Amino acid sequence: MACSCSETANKIVVSVFSIIVLFFGAVWLFFGVFLVVMASRAESAIPTGSFVFIIVAGIVVVAIAVLGFIGAWKRNRCMLLTFATLAGILFVIELIAAVIVFVTQAQFVRLLGFALQQQISAIEDSSPDPAGDDFMQALDKLQETLKCCGGVSASDWKTVPASCCASGMKGCKDPYSVGCAEAAFDLFKGYFLASGIITILLCIVELTAVICACVLAHQYKTYNEV
Repeated sequence: MACSCSETANKIVVSVFSIIVLFFGAVWLFFGVFLVVMASRAESAIPTGSFVFIIVAGIVVVAIAVLGFIGAWKRNRCMLLTFATLAGILFVIELIAAVIVFVTQAQFVRLLGFALQQQISAIEDSSPDPAGDDFMQALDKLQETLKCCGGVSASDWKTVPASCCASGMKGCKDPYSVGCAEAAFDLFKGYFLASGIITILLCIVELTAVICACVLAHQYKTYNEV
């Protein structure tokens, strides 16, 4: 059966928005990989769980976009409805995620600072010379790279390590004044903002794609019944 003008228009709209969703999914994917690579430079002292989530989300978005594109051009109503359902669910999840990203940025400093404080206290209590500890080596790398000291401040340490000092001397009197939690947040806050903006734009695109996919699926059902 030949396609009507409205069906062709909706097919094009769904395809275009599927491609846009695919683009944003790819951006999320590469953005997540970039954040993981950046965090790995600190020898895993920065938690990467949320960054891995971004990578997984990017892969899922790409898969959903491909489903919508194929469904539109193959005139497959089942694929279109599946695309609309999954994209709708993803829309809700991403909208919540975007709000969380914008609202809870400051908690990143508090939670990371507390976690580092606990680790520092545990290391110093367990060994008089913690230099050989794996976490200590990672933290030394983080402090040297970000020019920071401790989780919240240099006072987290009973004895200030050499990595906290510009002079490289253990127990120096003028350690870095910024805590590593705050320094890490300053490094990543631009990326958090970008992630939130990308998510909101993706939500708008997905909502439009869902509406068009539902209309197109209804048209296919109507034509099949004629």
